[in-house]
This record gives sequence, structure tokens and C-alpha cells, in this order.
Amino acid sequence: MKQTIAALSIALFLTACGSSEVKNTETEPEEKKVNTLSGIPNLGDRSEAELLTDCQVDIQTKLNNPRSMDIIHSNLKYKKETNHELWFQFYAKNQFNAESKHTAMCEFDEDGKLLSSKYE
Repeated sequence: MKQTIAALSIALFLTACGSSEVKNTETEPEEKKVNTLSGIPNLGDRSEAELLTDCQVDIQTKLNNPRSMDIIHSNLKYKKETNHELWFQFYAKNQFNAESKHTAMCEFDEDGKLLSSKYE
């Protein structure tokens, strides 16, 4: 009789908690999915910020005054073409120390590896 009452008590407790199943904790990890304003997915588990940083560093090496780069974050754009393209605008000083606005584009593969970069 005590065993029956104990079993019913456990069943009632599990029902009150909303589940009568024991969850398996050894399942495969879920894929990370990112919903960002620009729509950039995680590529090779690399976040939008990591991709943007790689792109920024690569573009900076091509500037006359690399330390003057100032990214306009609100204009960050993403396109899925043959590879993944990340576009952004930034200000930078030229060889005459005048600040001008530029557009940069970086291309990434599915693993998040930077394939190319350019700016105008």
C-alpha cells in the first residue's frame, strides 16, 4: 500500500511539473542561429562581430591612415551570393589628412574564412 501511494505521489508530482519524461542530456548540441539586424549567420561558429573584425583589420592594412578608420555600424549589410559578402561604410583619412567616406566589402566562405576584401 505504501509503495502504491509513493508511486502515485511521484506521478502526481511529475504531472504537476508538466512532464512525465526524463530528458536525455546526452543529445547532440544545437546549432547556433543568430538573428541580427544585418542577417549575418554564424559562419563556422564565428559571430557577426568576429567576421566584421576580420574584415576591418584586413581593410585597415590597405588604408593610408589605418588608425583613422571609423565604421558606420548602422549601414552593415549582408548578401548571400556565391560566397557570403559583408558590406559596411566607414570614414578614413586619406594621404592629405582629409576624412572621406568609403564602402568596404569582404567575402567569406561557409567556414567564416576571409577570402577577399576591397573598398572604394
